[in-house]
This record gives sequence, C-alpha cells and structure tokens, in this order.
Amino acid sequence: MRAWSESEEPVPRYFFDIVDGGPRRDDTGTECAGMADVRGAAMKVLPDIAREEIPGDGDRRFFTVVARDEAGEAVYTATLSFAGIWLKDRPKRAAQVDAVSGSRRRPSDREDG
Repeated sequence: MRAWSESEEPVPRYFFDIVDGGPRRDDTGTECAGMADVRGAAMKVLPDIAREEIPGDGDRRFFTVVARDEAGEAVYTATLSFAGIWLKDRPKRAAQVDAVSGSRRRPSDREDG
C-alpha cells in the first residue's frame, strides 16, 4: 500500500470484478488516482482475462469488468467480445477422450468398433 502524509489525500482503491458466466469478485483492488486510471485498469485487465479464457472455450465469448469504488458502488463497466468464425471446414481434433472408458480414440474411429 502506498504511504501518504497527513497533508496528502489517500489514493482511492477500486475493485475490478470480472463477469464471465459468473462473477469473480476482486477482493484486493487497485489504487487509482482518478477515473481515467479506473478506465485504464479495466482496459488492461480485459485482454489478460480473454487471453487466458478464449483458447479453451469456444468461438464466442464476452468478458465484462465492473469497477467498484471503496463503498461498493459500480462506477465503470467495460465489455470485450470475441467471435471466431470458421471460413473453411473446421479442423478435426487429432484425438478425443471417450467419456465412458476414458480411453483416447480418433474422431474417425467407429463408435461400435
């Protein structure tokens, strides 16, 4: 936490909750000197979250961050969307795991074989 003198106002802390199917509450927060810093922090966190989440879960995703002040009041929100569209045949996965046996099989293997 940043040290400050009695003549200096403390820097307010804002909390950046991620909404992606279910809320992920920020309990730590980030010090921001003003609303431009709040916006900048929200803009920074969205691509980081998307980079972690997009590869494993589909071609359409929305990531929303809601910034709250120290009183818990929402002061800013931003949403980043991702939409991937196959322009040719979708690639097949090299192997899939059979849900019942747990063994690996190729997509071309017959279900009865």
